[in-house]
Order: sequence, then C-alpha cells, then structure tokens
Amino acid sequence: MVLIMLVATAIIGMVAMRSTLIETKIAGNERTYQQSFYVADSSNECTIERFDAIVSGLSLQKDIPEDISDAVNEVNPLNDASTTITYTRQGTPPVSSGTSAANTYANFYTIRSTINGETVTHGVWKAFSKAE
Repeated sequence: MVLIMLVATAIIGMVAMRSTLIETKIAGNERTYQQSFYVADSSNECTIERFDAIVSGLSLQKDIPEDISDAVNEVNPLNDASTTITYTRQGTPPVSSGTSAANTYANFYTIRSTINGETVTHGVWKAFSKAE
C-alpha cells in the first residue's frame, strides 16, 4: 500500500512539475510579446513626435512604404524596430477634428513598426491650408 501511495505521489509531482514548466514558458512568451509590442509602439510614438522633421526630408509616393528606421532610431533609445511610413491618400480632415474642410485638406499616412515579428500600426493625418 505504501509503495502504491509513493508511486501515485511521484506521478502527481511529475505532472505538477511539467504543468509548472509549461506555464513558465507561456509567461516567458507573453513577456517577449509585450516587450516587442511596447518597443514597436514606442518607435511609432517617436515618429509621431518628430513627424514634421521626418516627413519634410522625404519624397513620399502614394502607397509605397518608406523606411525611416534610421531617423527614428537615432532618437529612440530602443534602436531595434524597423519603421516605415506610407502616404496613403489626400482628402478632407476627419469630422470633429476642429479643422475646416472648406479651408484645408489633409494628407493621411500609415506608420508601421516591426520588431521580433510584432507589428504596430498607427494612422496619422496632417492638415494643410488650401491656399498653400
């Protein structure tokens, strides 16, 4: 009887250890995913913060992504994300933006940052006076 109880306890212990190992791997993968997401998001935020300076030096063509990783990574201490910006279209400013569609037009852009297979995308628009 004691031997049977000892074997049963050993089996339960091995199952518990295996379950713990799997849970640890899951937590590690989640941490890696979260880190990659926040690095990519940070890269996008740096791009938005320096948007005028970055875009003014580019000749963007519609729907063709332009690699801006170097411009972003020089101010982003994380320095690992691959960042692109794409000019998507021209149109009227978004409704409720506080910008008059009668006097302005807007250019719309997509900023995409990727690191470790995780991609974060932001949409950005910039208003211009129709007189320009």
